[in-house]
Amino acid sequence: MSGRVKYIYTIILLLMIATSARAGVVTQAIRVIYYSNNREEAVLLKNTDQREPFLVQSWVDNKGADGTEKELSKPPFVVTPPLFRLNPEAENSLRLVYTGAALPTDRESVFWLNVKAIPRAVEGEQNLLQVAVKSRIKLFWRPEALRNVPESVPAFQRDGQMLKVTNPGPRFITFQHLDIGGVSVDTTNQMVPPFGSARYALHGDVAGGELHWKTINDSGGATAMQTATLR
Repeated sequence: MSGRVKYIYTIILLLMIATSARAGVVTQAIRVIYYSNNREEAVLLKNTDQREPFLVQSWVDNKGADGTEKELSKPPFVVTPPLFRLNPEAENSLRLVYTGAALPTDRESVFWLNVKAIPRAVEGEQNLLQVAVKSRIKLFWRPEALRNVPESVPAFQRDGQMLKVTNPGPRFITFQHLDIGGVSVDTTNQMVPPFGSARYALHGDVAGGELHWKTINDSGGATAMQTATLR
């Protein structure tokens, strides 16, 4: 295969991947807040593909942000329907129902809703790779007593090449942005738990100075930028 043919083949392949990435099953929320007094919560799914149906499988786990932690107990949620076909450009809702297992009442608990979209097998194309796409959405179980309790302001402390962030409140803190003097701090996949702390690595020559941060609110958007002085 000549270099020019390889180049054209690569461009076509990338275009196919980009096109397929735009179409598929999408959720209408990036996080779910489940208040303890609610009977259920609904999550809307939509198949944005104009031609292809998908088999959708859904479940809840508590294996951590990256899905690799060991489950110590079965999550107290039932998802219905757990498996269904979603036709092109169609919508359907998942119902999340809390089973009533005991959870702390003075703070939030977090779980993850998994949504796997499985493309149909094309007859006569046995060698075609079918890729199932899985989304993981944070599911926060929030005691009713915390309905009107705002997110707490975290405290920041430098500890060598680590930044310790302490959460004095009952709700999880998820950073959308965090920097010290313009140097970004990576907080990927690590929230600050209620009444607890998290530690983030500092890279480069980061000294004390002005710290800026945004967190993610209940709607999945970013809060206003806040500032503090790191000493």
